[in-house]
Amino acid sequence: MRCAEKGGWVEVTAAMPSIRSNASRSMYQSAPAVLPIRQEDEVRLVPVNDIWYCACTRNTTVVVASAGEFKVSKTLDGLEDRLAPHGFFRAHRGYLVNLLHVSSIVVWSRNAYTLVLHSKKEIPLSKHRVRTLRRMLGW
Repeated sequence: MRCAEKGGWVEVTAAMPSIRSNASRSMYQSAPAVLPIRQEDEVRLVPVNDIWYCACTRNTTVVVASAGEFKVSKTLDGLEDRLAPHGFFRAHRGYLVNLLHVSSIVVWSRNAYTLVLHSKKEIPLSKHRVRTLRRMLGW
């Protein structure tokens, strides 16, 4: 497809992918802050703020929220991409944590930390991710 612009011809098809990606990006950003979770014959829409953490053990990824625990088919990396803009932090290779639900950070030794949630659940904090969390929280 071509378009006339100031007497010359400009190829519009080259710009189409960026227009499409910008449109889908803005649609995704304006979507409500819920995580759709497929369960048997229904799709539950779990509000992102109600999710405490996501954990991956062996071949199972579990989303833990105030409404309960839900097994999901998404990987932790996929959930991180979706939830990071909503205040989630990859505390460990097996955990993605909603920072709104962290009540304290416990120091076990010089390089060992644990995130304690309001529910009293303890999540390990990888020593390789401490610096990133410090920058995020200004700690």
